[in-house]
Amino acid sequence: MEMIILPLSEVILEWDLSQVSQDARLLACSVDRGVPEQARINVITFLQSWNYLGARQEFPDLVQAFTQLCTDTKGVIFFSGVGKRGFVAQKCAQTLVSTSALAVFLSPTNALHGDIGLVGPNDVLVLFSKSGATEELNILIPCAIARSAYFVDISLLKHSNFRKMCDMHVYLPLERELCPFYLAPVTSTAIQMLFCDTVSIALMKTKNLAREQYAWLYETVSQ
Repeated sequence: MEMIILPLSEVILEWDLSQVSQDARLLACSVDRGVPEQARINVITFLQSWNYLGARQEFPDLVQAFTQLCTDTKGVIFFSGVGKRGFVAQKCAQTLVSTSALAVFLSPTNALHGDIGLVGPNDVLVLFSKSGATEELNILIPCAIARSAYFVDISLLKHSNFRKMCDMHVYLPLERELCPFYLAPVTSTAIQMLFCDTVSIALMKTKNLAREQYAWLYETVSQ
């Protein structure tokens, strides 16, 4: 099946923010004029905190590989994460569902209390983390491997702790967090959200999802 990937590097490079994820645009736009100049967030600051120049070459390939995996999967795509990345995982699962993909958010806590039984050998488990050091996920991984699920790690460190255990490692390079203390998960979560949004659009194009099919998913809401 022919893959159609968004030319993301060209989109950002030309500053055409209308085509970029809403999450990235919120970070990229300057804040209220009443805020001092040094506190304003702009496109360049966001791209620098992302290490965009280091990511732009590999990003389309990562999107293509992950999109192909989602297309070929015969089972369910489970997304999981803890804390802020748990919200990223939920959003990613819900967005993929709107493209007619079979995707579900799996709570790490509930998974360790029986819900891991939902995962089978035809399924994919996608874990969102920053470094792969999250305790709950480290406990969950052996359980998923025992269920013969395909394991994907989407992290911000090249040498994530999950890298040796996963079947696919999606590395999204992070220069630093946009937070003045470099601690709050701002840039890191936006990068992962942007990756998922791009995959969602790539999936729609790969499946040749018609406008009528997409509208049908929301038919009950419009009535």
